[in-house]
Order: sequence, then structure tokens, then C-alpha cells
Amino acid sequence: MKNYTFIKVKSIEQLKELAYENQIDCMIQLNGGGYSRKTISHYSDDSWDIFHHISDEWEEFTSTYDFVNDEFYGKFIQEAIEKKALLVYPNSDVCHTYMPKDEEWSESIPVEELLK
Repeated sequence: MKNYTFIKVKSIEQLKELAYENQIDCMIQLNGGGYSRKTISHYSDDSWDIFHHISDEWEEFTSTYDFVNDEFYGKFIQEAIEKKALLVYPNSDVCHTYMPKDEEWSESIPVEELLK
């Protein structure tokens, strides 16, 4: 089976860089094998937009501070980063910019691993 390379987000700073003036498609791996799909953007005024595909809702934050201190969505995304469960899809434009030349930014993950 073919391996697809996802970016495993390692910090909020890395997420800021990846999502800066981009819409990146992400997946948060959940316990039990499920996942939560998000589209995340970060802007020059330090604001954030997060689209939650499961609920078809947008969440907007006016600053990184507000985002990381949010008790629900911000906390959920930060926990995913800490657990190495926030992945940027390989079809996101930003993936083609950073992969595969920098091992620190990317990791090859077999599809069957994602489907467990």
C-alpha cells in the first residue's frame, strides 16, 4: 500500500507558520480510531479561522492568545498537538512546500496506520 506523507504538527508556532495566509486541511486522530477534520487559517493580524467539518461551523479567534486560551476548541487542538495527533493532509498546498526535504517537518505515515 502506498505511503502518504502528512505533516505531524509539533507546536502552536509550527501550526502558525503552516497556516499563515493559507487554509490547511487537518485531521485530529481520536481515541478509538476516529478522526476530526478541520480547516485552519492564520492571518497577519494574528487572527485565526477554524472550520469544523463535522458540525459545518466556523470558529474565529482575534489572536493567538485567545486561540490557545480557549477552553474548548483551542484546548482540543493543543492537546492534539501534544499527543502528536494533529496531521496536515498531504493535499494541502503547504505540504508541497515543506515536504519531503525537511524531516523535522514531515513524517511518512502508512495509510493503514491512519485507518486503525
